[in-house]
Amino acid sequence: MKILQALIVLGLFASCASAAIVSDSVPFSFDPVAITTGNPATGSLDLFDPALGTLTGVTIKVQQTDVNGIFTNLDANINADAALGSVVDVSGFPVIGSIVNNYNSGLFTNIPENSSVYVTNDSSTASILPLGALASYEGVGTFNISILNTGGWVGSASGSGGSGTITASFDSDTSGLVEIVYEFTPVPEPATMTLLGLGLCGLALVRRRK
Repeated sequence: MKILQALIVLGLFASCASAAIVSDSVPFSFDPVAITTGNPATGSLDLFDPALGTLTGVTIKVQQTDVNGIFTNLDANINADAALGSVVDVSGFPVIGSIVNNYNSGLFTNIPENSSVYVTNDSSTASILPLGALASYEGVGTFNISILNTGGWVGSASGSGGSGTITASFDSDTSGLVEIVYEFTPVPEPATMTLLGLGLCGLALVRRRK
């Protein structure tokens, strides 16, 4: 029974070194001009401080948390089809390649002349386990990222009286977050190591008495 109790104590101490998580994020926002022309934004994310422990995993999330848009058909006697797309592309060392979040509103069909369709507060999330060595994400300070956004409304004629690209007015914007999440095994604190040592000594004494 005493051995069992000692093992339970040791198990509790071992759990103190279980996996932990730290994260950092940078916001982005693109206006209607940027979403059409692809003007990039920049930001920085924290590197993982190896003093915290042993890095075991990295995940990067690209979240478009607020996508908005309005499309108005201006062509007389022609119905329109339209869809809003927004692509956020994140790159920057130590990320190998890029991380892409592709938002698509789906197709709005048969929009009459002088009628509008709206996208309001829609969202999209993409996550990736980055390629490359975990050690590339370790250090003190930050690393820089480039956030590129492209897309906009695409419309075409769908009714009688014409075909091809539709004449329309449109507006769109998107905002969100790029987040990096580090999983690691913490370095045991000195007090924890002392208690663990006492537990091992206690277990040894129990065995010797038997």
